[in-house]
Amino acid sequence: MKEDPHVTRLRLAGFTVLPSLDVNGLDTGLLFARQVSTHLEVVSAWRDDYALAARLPYARNWLKPFEPTIGTGSEAVSFADAVDQLLSPPSRDRYGTSERVEGQPWLPDGER
Repeated sequence: MKEDPHVTRLRLAGFTVLPSLDVNGLDTGLLFARQVSTHLEVVSAWRDDYALAARLPYARNWLKPFEPTIGTGSEAVSFADAVDQLLSPPSRDRYGTSERVEGQPWLPDGER
């Protein structure tokens, strides 16, 4: 079975994919998530030209579950750019993870 190359990249990188509902209750979006030792990585995508990506801390205030865990929101980008933000080496990553060691595969902080 063929699938979108960006979906393939995320799935091969260990992301779980779930349907995501739009304001009309239709499953028009996709939610990708993976846990790494220090945080949760998330991509929410609704179209090829509209997606969001973030690295979120595990801690959440369950008394206020809809309160954001990070101070600034993600910028809406294309699905391809959102995938690149989380899967690219840190030199192209806007999230400030550690430097890539030449000759070594890139892994998120804490996964070395």
